[in-house]
Amino acid sequence: MNVDKRYKEICEYILSIPKFAKKVGTEEMSILLKRVGNPEKSYRSIHIAGTNGKGSVTTMISNILTESGLRVGVFTSPHLLKMNERIRIGSKDISDEDFVRVFDELMGYVDLHMKEGYQHPSFFEFVFVMAAMYFEDAGIDVAVFETGMGGRFDATNIVVPEVSVITSIGLDHMQYLGDTIEKIAYEKAGIIKKKVPVVSNTGDAIADEVIKKVAFEKEAVCHFIEDETLIINELSAGCIDFSISNDYYSLCNLKINTSALYQIDNARTAIRASYLFLENDNFSDERFSESVKNGLQGFYWTGRFEEISDHVVIDGAHNLDAVIRFTESVKSYSKSRNIKSIRLLFAVSSDKDYESMLRYITESLDIDVFYVTEYNQTRSEEADVVENILRKLSSRTDRFQDGFSGRFLIERNPDPKELLIKAKEELDGDSALFIFGSLYLVGEIKKCYEEVL
Repeated sequence: MNVDKRYKEICEYILSIPKFAKKVGTEEMSILLKRVGNPEKSYRSIHIAGTNGKGSVTTMISNILTESGLRVGVFTSPHLLKMNERIRIGSKDISDEDFVRVFDELMGYVDLHMKEGYQHPSFFEFVFVMAAMYFEDAGIDVAVFETGMGGRFDATNIVVPEVSVITSIGLDHMQYLGDTIEKIAYEKAGIIKKKVPVVSNTGDAIADEVIKKVAFEKEAVCHFIEDETLIINELSAGCIDFSISNDYYSLCNLKINTSALYQIDNARTAIRASYLFLENDNFSDERFSESVKNGLQGFYWTGRFEEISDHVVIDGAHNLDAVIRFTESVKSYSKSRNIKSIRLLFAVSSDKDYESMLRYITESLDIDVFYVTEYNQTRSEEADVVENILRKLSSRTDRFQDGFSGRFLIERNPDPKELLIKAKEELDGDSALFIFGSLYLVGEIKKCYEEVL
């Protein structure tokens, strides 16, 4: 068998699934999983939901548990460059050969499933079952499953974990999850299982009340990260040093190799979840501390405030909550590197509340140039539509303080590669380029760097 050819055929098939298959839901998902032998029950698990931060928390937990000596399966989404990124053991993506093998095995079950009158699973559901099967084959100790968009009706919610985790909650996917924080929090809280402890770091008081209510109904002990003490010891170029203490542990001089301030919250969430998972495994305080320190120091999550070259940073911030956190990190990064000129490159999906995102960032940063582009997906908003909004924002002068006028140069080109090359050429030692708005854009930018830069 030609693995490369078969792999490409399979990826094309999986990517085509949205054209003919709708979400089957947890009831049919449980039937399909039973058909393939309930692989998700053959290992321990941790389940993660939230609007922002899920991928980072998932990876941090994986790192910490790996450092503790466990073999960890990781299921995340979306992928940036290759579908294999969604399924990995530790930091190693599933190989093309294993991807082909697991797909072919699952497809046999799906064919039988459909012959009995059931639907074809959706894109996300299909890849989730592939991950569950692969993890069983690989003999993992624990799987860390990240939900897709929601929680209550998510394919991964078939999993009964030992710890549930809910990260930052904000207004996103409102057409599916609800138009208020309360409604969205309720959907995310749907992952809470009876008597399974939940770690919550939503960043929103209204969301916290929803989490508390659902946790009480499920008899689940709820751990809120905000209850602990945080000290930021040092913010330097590309590194954050911090210490935390609570009723369970005291950890000093933890280091994350990033300038993204929001990763501190993600780290605190991951640490508490890891502690709750490991507390029954007779772990000493010293061993836990070392696992955390080494796990965080080795943390890397592509496309999340990632410096891809000198003074060029990409971040998948694609909703208002994420943009607020992204803006904080831009300020911190710029201060630590003495950046005098901030340039932004932006593309966004048409279904996002991008006007609020743009209003916030233009009011919060002294921007010199705003580059506007598109990405190669039908969901991408047209660059000229975004440009028109930015021109209105730049022309207003009634709301600017702190010594800047709010005016900035706007450059538009729907071709992200051409615009990136231009933006790179215009950089000097005192300026930095920050790219944000969509993970699809992040993926295309990374491809551009591989091809031409």
